[in-house]
Amino acid sequence: MRRVLDRDYTVEERMTLDVTLKVGADIVYRTWALNEATVEKASRERMLEVVVEIDGRPLASYGCDGMVVSTPTGSTAYAFSAGGPIVWPSLEAMLVVPLSPHTLFARSLVVGPESTVAVEVLSRTSGSGVLWCDGRRTRDMPPGARVEARRSAIPVRLARLKQSPFTDRLVNKFELPVTGWRGRSTVIEEITIRDLGVIGQATLPLGPGFTAVTGETGAGKTMVVTALGLLLGARADSGAVRQGSERAVVEGRWIIAADGPVPERVRDAGGDVDPFGDGSRGELIVTRQLSSEGRSRASVGGRGAPAALLTEIGEQLVVVHGQSDQMRLRSSTAQRQALDRFAGSALAPVLGEYQEVFRRWQAARAELDRLVTEQDARTREAEELRIAIDAIEAVAPQPGEDEELRERIDRLTNLEDLRAAASAAHELMSSEDASGEMADAASVLDTAHRRLDRVAAHDPGLAEIIESLDSARILVSEIAVQLSGYLAGLDADGARELETLQDRRAELAALTRAHGPTVEDALAFLDTGSARLLELDGDTDRIDLLRVEVERDELLVGELAARVTAVREEAGARLAAAVTTELGALAMADASLEVRVSPREEPALSGADRVEILLRPHAGAEARPLGRGASGGELSRVMLAIEVVVAGDDPVPTFVFDEVDAGVGGAAAIEIGRRLARLAERAQVIVVTHLAQVAAFSTNHLRVVKGGDGQVTASSVTQLEGDARIQEMARLLSGLPDSESGLAHARELVETAASLR
Repeated sequence: MRRVLDRDYTVEERMTLDVTLKVGADIVYRTWALNEATVEKASRERMLEVVVEIDGRPLASYGCDGMVVSTPTGSTAYAFSAGGPIVWPSLEAMLVVPLSPHTLFARSLVVGPESTVAVEVLSRTSGSGVLWCDGRRTRDMPPGARVEARRSAIPVRLARLKQSPFTDRLVNKFELPVTGWRGRSTVIEEITIRDLGVIGQATLPLGPGFTAVTGETGAGKTMVVTALGLLLGARADSGAVRQGSERAVVEGRWIIAADGPVPERVRDAGGDVDPFGDGSRGELIVTRQLSSEGRSRASVGGRGAPAALLTEIGEQLVVVHGQSDQMRLRSSTAQRQALDRFAGSALAPVLGEYQEVFRRWQAARAELDRLVTEQDARTREAEELRIAIDAIEAVAPQPGEDEELRERIDRLTNLEDLRAAASAAHELMSSEDASGEMADAASVLDTAHRRLDRVAAHDPGLAEIIESLDSARILVSEIAVQLSGYLAGLDADGARELETLQDRRAELAALTRAHGPTVEDALAFLDTGSARLLELDGDTDRIDLLRVEVERDELLVGELAARVTAVREEAGARLAAAVTTELGALAMADASLEVRVSPREEPALSGADRVEILLRPHAGAEARPLGRGASGGELSRVMLAIEVVVAGDDPVPTFVFDEVDAGVGGAAAIEIGRRLARLAERAQVIVVTHLAQVAAFSTNHLRVVKGGDGQVTASSVTQLEGDARIQEMARLLSGLPDSESGLAHARELVETAASLR
């Protein structure tokens, strides 16, 4: 919904049909269709007989299930199932497709947009037909009825959020096999910019190959690189929002390989990569919004994401070079990274093994330092644990013992009360009074039983009561026996046992005060403390073992570092020779490059080498680091030469150059364009340039056009082809897009670039 409100969509204009249904000379129905008008048989078991007319002339009669007259928008599925053709929706035409025809002439037809197509149900048909328009059943068609379809004067406009080309939609919809396609698996397909800098609204169609971006000074060419930088996680500056706008929006659409670290990272972050075709590739949408108040929002694969995630995946998708990157090339780290990229597969396994051992060595060193530093404290901890464990083991508590003691002590403390109560209860169950007669519960029940038994013959209802009395007599007898046993079991010497139990409880209380409220807590401490004590007691052995490991890995790090150095030195010589050759073609014929690999003071994760690239600008001159003595133009050419040489095996699929041809012209500019074209054979290349000699080599030319109302500049982007491109080239050459000599020079330059590409 936000994208709709922000008008973040493209509008496509599509042809429609005017449809007329006639019976005899009478017009019985009129309608229109965006997709198709279909005449179908009304009865499933019968065949429909029709004749097709084009512009009033009969073409052929058919015995069939139906006939479809469609626009390119609605033709795809029908034409696909009928064997073609499939017409791109940007064309204007009508398609006539028979459905299951019983005839040799069973081909789909493409008819011009100015024609009229008619389908008539023949009088001899044994059934009737039905007219459907865009999937809606509209009217029955008796024999003799006819449908006429022609292009409508009113087209339809479709708003589309996804700006994928029809080719990709076709591959995705029908799962067409594209395995083996040699095109690039990852490219920036399109960038959409709104209200960024001087650009009001612009869509940049990019795609594979070499894209050149040109335009007048101040038109906003650099905003293209700024937009891409925002998509790659660059810091957002509210000053980049176009004057008078609330927010700037940038959207990038990548076509990427469906497997690999980028889609995996996107999915881990909750985003989606929409697959299409055979599933080997997918579409990734990245957006960045920047408000005029300075707030920034980003999304990756339809899911909100921090700018750090954009940076993380962007490093694997795009390398950007601009004037500021000349400063980066001056750093030893950047120069080492360039050398390592060039060394490629020869270095990767050796460096990977070195880094694995280096990390292990560093971890062992850190642990050894920690153990040695903490040794005194660990000795004190071990002694404290040993004392506590000895105390617990001396008492030897049992699980639940404290609760059991509590119950036994309570019983012994109240022993006399228990004996008195049990004795009294026993007497009430079975005893004699002073007269010698039974006065207990048992005798009372016997007396009641005898008296009722005497008269039971007179009332049968007493039988159940007498039976209950029998049960009660038995129960009382059993209780009396139980009480006798209970009294006999009471300890006569309870005082001595009570003293013993109270002493034991005091021992347990000392443990629970130290280690927890229950005996279980003390036992748990015994387990964990014993394990910890075992670990601490083993520290001495561990320290000795770590010393051995550190010494062993230190030697191994040195051996592997030497192998890394050897590979870098060999690759450095090859890189220097290759770049020197490239510089000769970039109007630096006497210049040469030297790659110097020297030892670091301490080995690092990247190795034990310090890499430095030196430039000798002419024969006899001293080789000096790139950071000293090289002009901006020379640095631009050195950087380009390095990229051209290194990019052969580089995993990054897209290179962006922002006016790296500054300070260059003439034959050198031609060679820069030629090198960029050669780089574009292996990667996607996007170049912002002011040189016609560079733009001439591009396969896709975009021009940033300055516009506005005189107060606020509003630039847009136009894709140039044919004469429009020649005029732009002439403007770049002479400043005059309509000059005959400039146009002739521009055509000659484009032809020359084509022959050299």
